[in-house]
Amino acid sequence: MALKYLTSLILATGLFVSTTSHAKEQIWLTTANRHGDCISSQITTPKSTFELSIMDKSYCTKNNTEDTSKITTCLENLKQQKTVRSFIDYCGDGITYIGINGGTYPLTRISPLPKQHPYLVGLYEGKTVLGKPLSVEVKPIRLIKKTYQDNTSTKDDNIMDYQMRVIITVKEGKMTRKLIGLLDESI
Repeated sequence: MALKYLTSLILATGLFVSTTSHAKEQIWLTTANRHGDCISSQITTPKSTFELSIMDKSYCTKNNTEDTSKITTCLENLKQQKTVRSFIDYCGDGITYIGINGGTYPLTRISPLPKQHPYLVGLYEGKTVLGKPLSVEVKPIRLIKKTYQDNTSTKDDNIMDYQMRVIITVKEGKMTRKLIGLLDESI
C-alpha cells in the first residue's frame, strides 16, 4: 500500500524524495511521454534506477492488474531497455519536452536556434508541476554519425541522420544533474 501511495505521489507531483536516512530530492531523467507519431529529434539517456525501481513497477502493475506472471514478464522486458527517450522535440508544436522524475515538462528555447545540426543544442527553460523553475542546457561533445540523403551532396540541408554525444545539465531550483546522452536528429 505504501509503495502504491508513493508511486501515485511521484507520478502526480513529478518529485522523487529519497527514503534513505539522508532524505533529499533528486533529479532523475525519465521517459518523456509525448503522444503522437512525430518525433523529429530526441536525446536518449541511460535508464535511471528510479525508472527501473518505481516507474517500471508502476507501469507493469497498472497494465497487468493481478496477474503476477505477466507483471514479472513485463518487468523482465523493461529491464532489457538500457536507455530512455528523455528529451524530445515534437514535430510541429515548437516546444521541446523533458522527462523528469516520471513527469513530462514542456520547455521553451531561450538561446538562438542553431543554423545547422545539431538543432537541439542550446538553453531551455520551463516550470515543474509545482511551479519550480527548470532550466536545461544541451552541449555537444562529439559527433558519432552523419548520414546524407544521397551520395552527391554533403551539405547540411542534405543530412538524413545526425547523431552526437551531448551533455545535458538540468537545474530544478537548487538541484543540478548532469548526464551524457545520445542526440539523434533524423528526418
